[in-house]
Amino acid sequence: MRIQNKITVSFTVVLAVATITLSLILSTVSENKAANAVRYQTEQRFIGFRDVKKEQIENYFKTIERQVVTLANSTMTRQSAQSFKDAFHNYVQEREI
Repeated sequence: MRIQNKITVSFTVVLAVATITLSLILSTVSENKAANAVRYQTEQRFIGFRDVKKEQIENYFKTIERQVVTLANSTMTRQSAQSFKDAFHNYVQEREI
């Protein structure tokens, strides 16, 4: 084999190995970047879900608080509480009758 052919084959092999190595490195780097981007998007989506649920739960408790305050301020509730108190104290006497 002539020297020119040996040099050509050597350069071809070196270039092929370099090309394959470079493509493997680039594919690994791009895969890592894509995985990180997907992870970031997923985290942001879950953070959004969390914030929405937090708002819903806070609104629910505010609604319940307003209902409790309204019920506590009701004259019917006050009258019922007084009637229950009186009925409790009269229970023993009424039971014996």
